[in-house]
Amino acid sequence: MDKIEEKPKFAFLGNSHMAFWALDIYFPQWECLNYGAPGEGLAYVESFAADTSDCQVVVQFGTNDIYQLNDENIDEYVAVSYYTSPSPRD
Repeated sequence: MDKIEEKPKFAFLGNSHMAFWALDIYFPQWECLNYGAPGEGLAYVESFAADTSDCQVVVQFGTNDIYQLNDENIDEYVAVSYYTSPSPRD
């Protein structure tokens, strides 16, 4: 009996750009979970609580936050949203 090969699993998290992306058409070779939420921004990403430990995760945010940025809050926004993945050498 042939072994059924599992598809790589990806979780997509973000705003409407993610929510309305036809993931199954663009990535038929992957199992895609769509956690896109129209109108959401960084607060949604920060509060996201679904278990995605068995997935690669793609995060897109910011477009719904941009109109709220100004000289007084841009530095804090950049500091909160900046993330560097650990190096494979670490």
